Amino acid sequence: MLFVKQEDLKVGMRLAKPIYNKKGVLLYERDSKLTTQGIASVKNFGLIGIYILEPAEPLPPMTDDDVAFEKFQAVAVFTIVDELQYILQNGRQSKMVPFAENILRDYGRLSRKINFVQNLRSKEDFIYKHSLNVALLCAMI
Repeated sequence: MLFVKQEDLKVGMRLAKPIYNKKGVLLYERDSKLTTQGIASVKNFGLIGIYILEPAEPLPPMTDDDVAFEKFQAVAVFTIVDELQYILQNGRQSKMVPFAENILRDYGRLSRKINFVQNLRSKEDFIYKHSLNVALLCAMI
């Protein structure tokens, strides 16, 4: 699996990880081949790159929990971005409490491990994923 910058993406490359939109709708499944439209979507989302499988590389296993967490992270990062922008513009929060409650509900009492896969997909992801992971870890503690 290789991280490939958006400017180096080529039609026919296979995705190693799924890509979701801000509402959690699956746009591109793992092992999908990139199209011209898919490359344009990566650029429109502001992603600095994506994980690609090498030509002969088999698709690595992902459990249902891994896939669900990947989707959760994608939606949560978009939610944090939107909420922080709202706070900057309006001086108050609007969706942060329900968002935090969802984290507590879904991750506050897990009896199993979760896989924190850290793949930063945009220049800003570091801040948002760090915020999300701190919230998740606090909920689990």
